[in-house]
Amino acid sequence: MSSEVSFETPYDVSALLTQIASNGGDLLKGGEEARRACLIAARKLQFALEKPTESILRARVAEPAHHAALRIAVDLGLFQKMAESGEKITSVTHLAALTDADVVLLARLMKHLASMGTLYEGEIAGTYSLTPLSKALSQHKKFQEAIPLSFNVIGPSFAALPEYLQKTSYKNPHEDLSQTRYSKDHNRYCGPFQFAHNTPNDFWEWIAYRPERVCPFNNQMNDRVTGLSSWDDTQLRPLEEKLGKEAGDQDVPVLIVDVGGGKGRDLKAFHEKFSTLPGQLVLQDRASVLDDEEVKGLDDKIKVMEHDFFTPQPIKGARAYYLHSVLYDWSDEKCADIVANLKPAMTKGYSQLLITEHVIPDYGANWISTTLDMIMMCCFAGAERTVRDWETLLGNAGFKITGIKGCEPGTESLIEAELV
Repeated sequence: MSSEVSFETPYDVSALLTQIASNGGDLLKGGEEARRACLIAARKLQFALEKPTESILRARVAEPAHHAALRIAVDLGLFQKMAESGEKITSVTHLAALTDADVVLLARLMKHLASMGTLYEGEIAGTYSLTPLSKALSQHKKFQEAIPLSFNVIGPSFAALPEYLQKTSYKNPHEDLSQTRYSKDHNRYCGPFQFAHNTPNDFWEWIAYRPERVCPFNNQMNDRVTGLSSWDDTQLRPLEEKLGKEAGDQDVPVLIVDVGGGKGRDLKAFHEKFSTLPGQLVLQDRASVLDDEEVKGLDDKIKVMEHDFFTPQPIKGARAYYLHSVLYDWSDEKCADIVANLKPAMTKGYSQLLITEHVIPDYGANWISTTLDMIMMCCFAGAERTVRDWETLLGNAGFKITGIKGCEPGTESLIEAELV
């Protein structure tokens, strides 16, 4: 089969087809591992079969146009109106009347959405139905919010990145103020985000001035792609034993401190999973995050505390200090400051540092992890880190890694560390 392909490819097309076929049985039974294996093979098969001209066209215009069409569809409430119509197949003419959009314009947008897999195109011209993606966009506010957030906030940062890197002589974006300074109209430091949005503010300050985007951003952070943060993976059973081993032998005032823990969803899940472990659970974050009905409804065992993780940790001697999706959007120097503020509060040989983040492998990194790394670069001058990066960062800060528990590709891992 591969010899019949008329262009060069590093992929074994025949082997990929065989792999997809062999996993097909398990896939039809609902096997998650088979689904992931088929998906990875299918992506490689696309790369193998696509001609360079097709790949370039897809990357430079088809996908950006798809993003724009998705943004317009969300603005129009198109997918919700398709779902609310109660019809399996809806005509463009009917949807134009429901959305007050020009019928010719809507027809063009929906054709591209269908060609990119967001809609099914009916056998009758000008009729469409929902795919799993568009159905999800019709039902879940967090998905609806994600499109304009990425289009208006992240997208401009990606678009400005080539010019920014050219201006800074292709230095890795970094928060250190001693690096090359450049902005569009001021002689001051700025990263890709500041350059793109022409602002002196960092991401957090910038978004705080735009209340309409604060809630959608917080929702996206709470629903960030995770692997083990639900605390229900079998790999975490040894963690429960470790946390409870010494905690059960003494009076433990605080079991775990969730530093920068958002609305407390991790602690809520932790409490539900490990309810027999002794000690209080403490949720720490900024006041603007904690002032939320979801936080007010947390279990009494979870103590809520306003705290800035760039200041010394006030809770001393907890069994564990937990950082979930905190360090990835800060430079190594800032991360060193964050963990340095934990060290004086920790008891050597007893307190654990737990970090849930993406750990990018040296080979075969998943596209979700690498995309998140690009977002960190553009918006925060931060990074998703490799195993070696984590070892260096924590080692320099006086910690040693005692374990990394991973999950499926593209999801987060749990890093366990202790004081040296």
